[in-house]
Amino acid sequence: MSFRLFSIGLFLFLLVHKAHALTMLTDDFPPYSYEHQGNIHGICMDVVHRVLEESHHTYRVYLFPFARAYVTTRDEKNIFEFCVARTPERENLFHWLGPVGPTLEGMLRLAAREDIHIKDEKDLAAYQIGTVIEDVVDQYLSAREESLGLSIQRTSSYRQNMRKLMAGRIDIWAGNMITGMQLARELGHEAKDLTPVHRFPQLDRDYYLVTGKKSDMDLVRAIGQLFDDFVASGGYGDMAEDFKNQWMEVPELFLETREKKP
Repeated sequence: MSFRLFSIGLFLFLLVHKAHALTMLTDDFPPYSYEHQGNIHGICMDVVHRVLEESHHTYRVYLFPFARAYVTTRDEKNIFEFCVARTPERENLFHWLGPVGPTLEGMLRLAAREDIHIKDEKDLAAYQIGTVIEDVVDQYLSAREESLGLSIQRTSSYRQNMRKLMAGRIDIWAGNMITGMQLARELGHEAKDLTPVHRFPQLDRDYYLVTGKKSDMDLVRAIGQLFDDFVASGGYGDMAEDFKNQWMEVPELFLETREKKP
């Protein structure tokens, strides 16, 4: 009897402990967030950890497809997601708690596809474009799909889209170009096998940790303040700059982005 009571008590203790841990969602998005040996790594995870490590908040991180993480965080209470790009269209859907990584949104083609040229967005109509459902570039292009006559192939995975590009099933890979370069490497290719063909500088506003509008406001304010303090101390700026310096080989477009930002 005493063992059973102890077991029930331990179970309830663990359940309560788990309930008090923050639930964090992210997606397979290297080098920003990715799973390795059972743990989540990447600059976005590193920033979240640095911000929360000195606080009383514990957290658990779950890897979901981006669209599932995005909708779950938007619609549920006290669920958090990191690596979410901030745009005017998304502004009122979430509480934006703090930046977790610099963005570089654009399009990549195979270096061998020298026939692909994009001077302006009207030229995109001639090509098959691969996007990830609800990704910031997918949302941007979807809003212009009819007016520009775009052909968009949507999947739930950045990795799958890179496989499709390498196999010639799409002409253009759309999304974060650093992620595209990293995925190409992981799939056995080299960065030189890809060439940037278009940029979306209007979408470069940092990735954020977000939570939905139903979330507890005391919790939102507390975590938001932790991020405000981390940014004010220069901690985020240092981590973002270190990350950019690791990716100096990513095309001149990336260097231009660095120079233009204050």
